[in-house]
Amino acid sequence: KLQLISTIQKREASRKEKIESRDILNNATNALFQKVKELKEDRDKHNKTVKILKSKRSSISEQVSQMKSDNAAGNGIKELEKEALAVHRQVRQTASESQKAHQQMLTHVREARAKREMADALHKEIIGLGNEIKEIRRRIKEISIMIKDLKKEIAAANRSMEPSLDEAIAKIMNGEQD
Repeated sequence: KLQLISTIQKREASRKEKIESRDILNNATNALFQKVKELKEDRDKHNKTVKILKSKRSSISEQVSQMKSDNAAGNGIKELEKEALAVHRQVRQTASESQKAHQQMLTHVREARAKREMADALHKEIIGLGNEIKEIRRRIKEISIMIKDLKKEIAAANRSMEPSLDEAIAKIMNGEQD
């Protein structure tokens, strides 16, 4: 009976630890989801910047083409080509930053999923332990009832045997045999 109580206490302590672990995992998961949200916002900002820069590049390219077709001065075309090249570099840099932010977001999403799966597994284990504890308590109750009933039977048997023992002792003292 003491072992069963000790076992229940150990399992309840283990259950509490797992609940605390799940809370920690939930907090970490929520923080990761927040970071993913921030990274998505950054990616959206980068995408807008890329669109703007692409639009500028397109506009500059059109101007260069127009100047070439109009036989504009060579210096004006060179300046526009330099500006187009600078815009192109900026577009490439922004695209690279956007790609890095996207990779970070994917990493955080994978981490969040893994932690969520771990938290779900711990939760299932906690539920299983709770069910085991209920079953152990039910068995303890059954055993306690059985012990109580056995004690009653033993007491009744002892009371019914007392006169028989007295008679047997008297027979032995008198030298009688069965």
